[in-house]
Amino acid sequence: ALSARHEALRLELLGSRPRPYDSALSGGQSARAWLAGIAAAAPLRADPGKTGYDAFFEAPTPSSPSPLSADFEAFQAWLKGLER
Repeated sequence: ALSARHEALRLELLGSRPRPYDSALSGGQSARAWLAGIAAAAPLRADPGKTGYDAFFEAPTPSSPSPLSADFEAFQAWLKGLER
């Protein structure tokens, strides 16, 4: 019973926390989910005939947009909003 009450209180606390200011731009994804997405992403394979600088910049791009693109776009929007 104590364990069930602890879990209920933990869920209540998580539900009452305010969302971060940029959650609308990022889709409200948690840091844990975002990092899990990065860990699950398959590395891009470059042409084995090229190495170094050329291999890095000529690596094939993924055919479908990454779920992380919303976070990247939110970060870029934040950078553009900074005063110089």
